[in-house]
Amino acid sequence: MRAGPARVAAVGLAAGVGLLFAGRWITMLLADRWWAEAVAPGAARFLTQWHLLELGLEVGGLLVAGGWCVGHFLLVQRSIGGVQVPRRLGDLEIRELVAPDTLRTGAVLAGMLLGIVLGTGGGRAAPLVAQAWHGARYGVVDPVLGLDLGTYLVQLPLWSAALAFANHLMWAALVGAALCHFALGGLRIGRGGLVMTDSARLQLGLLVAGALALATVGEALAPLRTVAGLEGPALAPLSAGARWSVALAWGLAAVAVGVWAVRPWPPLILVALGSWAGTGLLSHLVAPTMTPREAVAPALARPIAALATGLDRLVEERAPTESEGGRPPGAGLWSPEALQLILQMNGGALLALTPALLEHAGAKVPVWLAVRSTATGPDAVAVADDRLSAGGAPVTFRDGDPADYPGIVSWRRLGPAAVRPGMHDTVGTIGAGGIPLGGAGRRLLLAWGTQAIGALGGAPADAALWWRMGPRERAAHLFPPAWWDEARPFVLGDRIVWLIDGWLTVEGAPLAPAIPWEGETRRYARPAFQALIDAATGEARFFLREDADPLARAWAERASGMIAPADSAPAELRLANHSDRSLAIQAWALQHGAFGLESSPDGDSALMRPALVWTGAGAAPELPLGALATGGRSPARLRGVLIGRAGTGLVLVRWADGAAPPRPRALTAMWQRFASFERLQDSVRGAGGVTLVSRVRYEVGPEGTLAVQVVYLAPAAGAPSVGWVNLARIDRLGAARTPASAWANLKGESAPVVPAPDLPDALGEARRWAARADSALRAGDLQGFGRAFEALKRVLGTP
Repeated sequence: MRAGPARVAAVGLAAGVGLLFAGRWITMLLADRWWAEAVAPGAARFLTQWHLLELGLEVGGLLVAGGWCVGHFLLVQRSIGGVQVPRRLGDLEIRELVAPDTLRTGAVLAGMLLGIVLGTGGGRAAPLVAQAWHGARYGVVDPVLGLDLGTYLVQLPLWSAALAFANHLMWAALVGAALCHFALGGLRIGRGGLVMTDSARLQLGLLVAGALALATVGEALAPLRTVAGLEGPALAPLSAGARWSVALAWGLAAVAVGVWAVRPWPPLILVALGSWAGTGLLSHLVAPTMTPREAVAPALARPIAALATGLDRLVEERAPTESEGGRPPGAGLWSPEALQLILQMNGGALLALTPALLEHAGAKVPVWLAVRSTATGPDAVAVADDRLSAGGAPVTFRDGDPADYPGIVSWRRLGPAAVRPGMHDTVGTIGAGGIPLGGAGRRLLLAWGTQAIGALGGAPADAALWWRMGPRERAAHLFPPAWWDEARPFVLGDRIVWLIDGWLTVEGAPLAPAIPWEGETRRYARPAFQALIDAATGEARFFLREDADPLARAWAERASGMIAPADSAPAELRLANHSDRSLAIQAWALQHGAFGLESSPDGDSALMRPALVWTGAGAAPELPLGALATGGRSPARLRGVLIGRAGTGLVLVRWADGAAPPRPRALTAMWQRFASFERLQDSVRGAGGVTLVSRVRYEVGPEGTLAVQVVYLAPAAGAPSVGWVNLARIDRLGAARTPASAWANLKGESAPVVPAPDLPDALGEARRWAARADSALRAGDLQGFGRAFEALKRVLGTP
């Protein structure tokens, strides 16, 4: 009679906990669906399917693990006749038999707890299950096992995860059952050795056989893991035939242990365990040192490694020969480090910074486009990268205004509710992109599903919840299978949008180098998608990249139409620059593995910042995205640069031996020997300021290669300015205060003196702005007068 109420209470508690979890999941599903319908209607269906898949895997994992553990604990409970617990009554000790129902309840509870521990997290396998279910075939096979690349990227990760889950269950059941049998007397150590009951032998023997069977499967998959780079260095040299031979021996050992569990014969178990241990030691310790696996020729490894790292469309070019005329430096006056200091002055916070080409005064102008938060709200700033104002200060533009403004002015103001990095959830006026709060029931569901307390009350009936306002966070929740990069501001027509690259990564890929990735390594890492998120409305659109591989296209088909094909993307998107991460990964891959470009021993190989390529007649319309200093025969010379051009892809430019420019570290050491530069440094330090040195950038054009480095002067109080420019062509050096004077010095037309006659004249610039202010005032344009007057004060340096 006592068991009835306790059982009812336990069932009621379990039901209550289940209802809480179910309620939380349902509210999250509803909140995500309502939010997706508001910001990306095409993603609502896929997001719902994704939640259902995660739920199915999570519940399935818990049921499988719980049922497995409960079943084995119940087998232990049934294998014993009863358990006696000692009790004392005064000076007497009696033994009381524990009721079978109590034992059964304890076994169930212990199995459920262990099952929860082992089965939790099944939802994280959703990407593996989804991509393996849909599949991806490349038509390219590895030269070792002859398997398609898709087998390693799609099937192998799921097989490995399923095998790891099964191993956890098997070993947990084996250890748990052995401990329980030992504690309850079914397994004990006697004088003659290990003694066990028939039921204990059957259960533990079959579990050992299962563990050996899983080890057999793991050994059979080991050649695939070796080719994918997932095996440790000690086992990687072992050939596929040797691993499969070991798998066969272990499989026979598993069968022998299973037979022994049913019909005990001591020699059989000894032979089985001896075969398992002997072949394992021989294959894992002795054989790798005796029969190493033959290395794959780089020519065979490169094509499949290029597919895994996005280098399959790489074009190689011979660097142009140096001409006598050469060309002056192009854009690239500002570095992100210097601009960060300038843009964050007066309490501002820099949110994003990226190079771009903007329409200004009827021409495409290279700029650094920044988004920052200020005391008056967020704004976008366009810093010219090819011109300076008086004193080497930056030049900025205003949207729709052809004038060049000295100092920092806003290119365009953003609304207070604009989607941007660091933006918090808020409740505001209803509109496109917000989730309508509605009545009390809907508010309760939204508050529970979004954990936004502001959705509960205190807001008018026509209010909306603006949720997940960070662009990267928004893309990651709308399409969880991809890894999303940092958001970059991008001008699309007359709107500011956020451009985010979505990556697909896999831990192992055939013959590909191990790429550093978020504190781990990945052998497959490719940008697959592009997300555009409108900064004003929060609307999100997803597109497949033009260079998408079969795995990316398979995901696009699986996404229920939310990822549009590449040819439907806006034309401007095709001219967007590659991200720094993309170039860094591809540059790293070129220096490792089968591509044969070794990195510099002194460590100065580095990704260079974007800059325009000079064509001889002017700046080319494409935007090169970086340069990579790679190793060559001479430790002081480059061997090539990696340039990413918008719309044309990656280009690896190589130099012939004897024609390569010096490395960044060697150039920096030579430039610092200029006496004028040393005097400039001394004067800056004497005034309490510091110098900031940019990275060396290599401009590759039809008339040769030009190396550029900019030095910024940061006073004790004030913004950094361009104070020195270093140039180099072949073995000739030049340096001066500005690019034009440094170019003249490089050509031998002047000495690298500290004064810079080609800097904009402060007095002449002040007269120009005074005339502009007077003209605006006469025309009654008070706004234009205010802008001109502010620019005049900046030129004169007055507060």
